[in-house]
Amino acid sequence: MKPYLLLLAGFLLPALLYAQATIPPIPGWKMEVNKDTYRFIPPSSPGAANFEYDIMPVEKSNGINLGEWLKAAAAKDLQGAGYSSQLPGVLKTVNNSSDLLTYSVLTNDGSGKKLAVIYFAYVRPDHAVRYGKIVRLREYTGTYINVAANHFVAILKQEMTPGKTITPGVAATEEKPITTAAQPTQVNGSGKGITAAEIKGVLLHSETRLGVGGMLIFVYFPYLLLKNGSLYEHLAVSPADINEAQSRQSEPTKWGTWKLDGKALIVTHRNKDGSMTKPNRWTGWSWASPAKPNEKLNGTYGSISGGGNTAMGGGSMVVSSKYITFNSQGQFTYESVGGGSYNGSTGSVSAYSSKNSAGTYVLDGYSIELRFNNGQVNRQSFYFYDDKDHGVIGIGNNPYTTSH
Repeated sequence: MKPYLLLLAGFLLPALLYAQATIPPIPGWKMEVNKDTYRFIPPSSPGAANFEYDIMPVEKSNGINLGEWLKAAAAKDLQGAGYSSQLPGVLKTVNNSSDLLTYSVLTNDGSGKKLAVIYFAYVRPDHAVRYGKIVRLREYTGTYINVAANHFVAILKQEMTPGKTITPGVAATEEKPITTAAQPTQVNGSGKGITAAEIKGVLLHSETRLGVGGMLIFVYFPYLLLKNGSLYEHLAVSPADINEAQSRQSEPTKWGTWKLDGKALIVTHRNKDGSMTKPNRWTGWSWASPAKPNEKLNGTYGSISGGGNTAMGGGSMVVSSKYITFNSQGQFTYESVGGGSYNGSTGSVSAYSSKNSAGTYVLDGYSIELRFNNGQVNRQSFYFYDDKDHGVIGIGNNPYTTSH
């Protein structure tokens, strides 16, 4: 080794170790490398052509605030791609993570196609910035986003712990159950709580959080907006089961206010001490659609809440399942039947006869009532993510997408 390299080795070794960090592939995805840029292409399936996940070359932060750095990098990237940003981006710190920031932007490409772009970034111990991005159609809500996000978090863990290695793809796609029981309802139990006439609508707000095992999860949480300007966050129960007066006493921080300002929503929340937060300007939101009275579904819907199981049920019984199947006869089941038809793929109706994991359902507005064959009745909030395509639904705080 040349003398000047020997002199610099002690200073450069940490940087070299980070620079040589391996970017693991994602099982089933194609990985293309162009210099120091990594592009991951999901398996061929509906939605794949409208999804892009890139990890960008490591850059110096130059000591500036990471949020400001990320916004500047996003602006440069959007301009270089020929995208025109329509609304101000939303900068967020991922819940329960002091290291990871996200920056979400709604934009149009050169042909006018509506896109959503999400940038992630963190500062490594060597003070360099690792960042990546996801580009997707605004109406696309498939599972790819969580696979890509979990992959990026796996790289963060590797680089924040020098010397740690990750088996390619394992950390990025590991599935662990998220067993969140149905939230206790602050209700009068009579189904005579908030009426349809009082409701302005339910909106879906894009939020991030870390799930079990440190998985990064992008979720559109439901918010109930009332015509009187009140807001109820993370709507898990049927609006008809919310006793507003009781709820404001027992769970005051779930209540806030809202008002529209053009395409932006101005939101305030209540702090634990009873005071109100400063107004927040939301741009990453959209209206959900209610079900028609007695509307029927026909298909198997899988949880897309971050790769884990979603707990459904009520009272003392919790039925954990990754899938739920509905048929046009008004029945549901958590057992696999291969589709939504009455007979299922095997010609058997036994799945719909199970006492503890099947029964009948009733849809009405923003509510679903599950009547289990064992006599138990459970009501939760319900909504469609799109008023035209009913391929993605929400039950409680959990999104599901149809498998066909």
